[in-house]
Amino acid sequence: MGKARALVDTDVVSFIFSHNPLGIPYRQYLRKRTLCISFMTLAEIERGMRLANWGVKKRDEMAGFLTAKFAIIHTDDEICRKWAEITSAKGRSIASADAWIAATAIAYKVPLITHNRKHFENVAGLKLISEAT
Repeated sequence: MGKARALVDTDVVSFIFSHNPLGIPYRQYLRKRTLCISFMTLAEIERGMRLANWGVKKRDEMAGFLTAKFAIIHTDDEICRKWAEITSAKGRSIASADAWIAATAIAYKVPLITHNRKHFENVAGLKLISEAT
C-alpha cells in the first residue's frame, strides 16, 4: 500500500513556505503523505506573488518549493462536476476558489489540510484536517 495522500490548502502552503508559526501544527499532517495542491492553489499563489511584487529570486524559490513538495492536480471533468455540486448546494455559500479546492479533494477522495476550516466545514463529503477552531 502506498503513502496516504492529502490536498494542502493555499494558506498552509504559504505558512510552510514562509516559516510562519501557524504552520508548525500542520507539520505532523504533512509527514509521511504524498502531498498535492489544486490548480486553484497554484493560481492563488501566483496571484499573491504578483500582488506582493515578489522579485524573480523569491518567485523562483516558491516555484522550486512547490515542485519539490507537491503534485499539482489540474482540473478535469470530475472536478468540474464536484465544483458545480458544491456551488449549487442550497443554503450554502462558498467562494469560487475555495469550491475548486474542495472539489479537487472530494474528486480525488483525499482530506484537505487547511487552516480555513470555516471556509469548508459546510461542504458535504469533504474530510478536513485543521488546527483552526
